[in-house]
Amino acid sequence: MTSETLLPEIPLEATPPPHPAWSLLDVSVVALSVIFGMLLSAFLATLALILVKHGAKPDIKGLAANALFLIPVQLGSYLFAAMAAVTLVHGRSRIPFLRAIHWNRPAADVGYAATGFVAALLVLVAQRYIDMPKDLPIERYFHEPRSAWLMLGFGVFIAPFAEEVFFRGLLYPALGRTFSRRRDLAGLASVLLMVAAGRGIYVQLRWHALSHAAMWIAGAAVLLLIASATMREGMPWNRGFPQLLAVGSTAALFALVHQAQLAGAGAPLAILFCVGLLLTLIRRQADSVCASWLAHFFYNGTLFGVMLLATNGFRNLEELAR
Repeated sequence: MTSETLLPEIPLEATPPPHPAWSLLDVSVVALSVIFGMLLSAFLATLALILVKHGAKPDIKGLAANALFLIPVQLGSYLFAAMAAVTLVHGRSRIPFLRAIHWNRPAADVGYAATGFVAALLVLVAQRYIDMPKDLPIERYFHEPRSAWLMLGFGVFIAPFAEEVFFRGLLYPALGRTFSRRRDLAGLASVLLMVAAGRGIYVQLRWHALSHAAMWIAGAAVLLLIASATMREGMPWNRGFPQLLAVGSTAALFALVHQAQLAGAGAPLAILFCVGLLLTLIRRQADSVCASWLAHFFYNGTLFGVMLLATNGFRNLEELAR
């Protein structure tokens, strides 16, 4: 009997795939599931209204400006996207979803909360010195107290979590992987196609939106060709720059997703880009999506808190127009 036969066989544990295990194409599928979920939820909600009103045709334009209709539709799309995200990420990484996206509690959680609070105050001060446009589309959801309270609940407790999971949990690491690997650069085109399609839906497929989308795609194609041609082992491109580019790209996409609410106005979008940059840098520095969520939660909470005080608990919503 040899010594090998006396030793029990020890099963080798499967090595987990590197972070992130998912690709930019997977993130595109999640993003498309948001759009599909929104269309499906809107259809079901409209059908329910028709049944409740005994066949009366609802006012579609009125529903589009009604937070009491849109927020439930948005929640439905988030639930649909959450199922797609959990299925894809767990299937690729073989570990629990939150652990896979690095949702770990940071050591300096109070500091990140304070960062969000201070950032909101700085934005409020900056808005006094920047020529901000009047009558932004998002303001129509604050026409009466019920809608305003619903927007507060959604904007503080739901949107920060959903956006951090998608942008800092899924998109940022996937972009870092794409920019770091030459063979993955082509996947970036799918994300820009997704953004262009989503932008076209939000602005009702106007021709100028389609031309802008074409410009984005053409510009992205040129950048992809340049990046792919210059990517070589040992070059400065491969020494941290892909991650920094992923930070900037995540912030830009974060701002662009909100452009429909802001009518594409430059000043608000620039502010959102800076906020997205801050949140993504926090995610990178802390290696924690929970850290960026804390900052985002307190950022939104501070903005809504100031709004609540300024309108006397949403009783005087006309104060928002001043």
